Amino acid sequence: MIDKKRLELVLSTAEGMGLKAKLLNDQGLVSIETNGKEVYLFHKTSNPNTQMATWLADNKYVARVIFERQGLPNIPFCCPVSNLEATDFLSEHGKIICKPVKGGHSQNVHLVTSKDELGKLDLSQCILEKFIEGQEVRLLVVGGEVKAVHHKVYDGPINNPDTVRRVSIEKNQWDEQLVGLAVKAAQALGLKFTAVDFLVTTHNEAYMLEINSAPGLDRFQRPDEGPSLNIMKLYLEQIIDNYS
Repeated sequence: MIDKKRLELVLSTAEGMGLKAKLLNDQGLVSIETNGKEVYLFHKTSNPNTQMATWLADNKYVARVIFERQGLPNIPFCCPVSNLEATDFLSEHGKIICKPVKGGHSQNVHLVTSKDELGKLDLSQCILEKFIEGQEVRLLVVGGEVKAVHHKVYDGPINNPDTVRRVSIEKNQWDEQLVGLAVKAAQALGLKFTAVDFLVTTHNEAYMLEINSAPGLDRFQRPDEGPSLNIMKLYLEQIIDNYS
């Protein structure tokens, strides 16, 4: 199904870059002519990253293992092989988050505070993480550089992507520690185009929350507040660079 708004953004951005672009079929396949050659992408779902980098990022347990090996500020985590191990993890931390190892858009994410709640969940494909309160901060990393920083504003302990507000931060207010950590995280997984999420506590302690191999573009292009970014241009440049 064609997303007319997204398609128009792809075509108009390509035109602004001096490139010819057109829709080829009703599946959303787009061609972009550059240097006498055609580059192809799907207007909504093409991923500029390699298959391996995408796989590493999309598996939350694997990503956390790599964060730990790279000395990044990891949230304590557990991929339980038994109910006893899960219960011990809950007892140790008191309040935990249960989420699918492979999942997105904050779906099937649960805040767990008791053994009864834990017992009702299917833990076979889940990762458990210590619950940490803090400001959620997203950094967009493209080609080894941070291009945008957003604060996420939402009610409740778990981010609801459908209601969360995105506040874009001016570059002179970026936290340089987070900038360096985000770049290191992207490089550790081999990601050229990624959004890295952190939790920052009231004591200014930063923890790796998540890394995304295919971050949504719209909220960078049109944040709820603060400076916008022509992320579609950066995205198309990465797609074209992959061909070259």
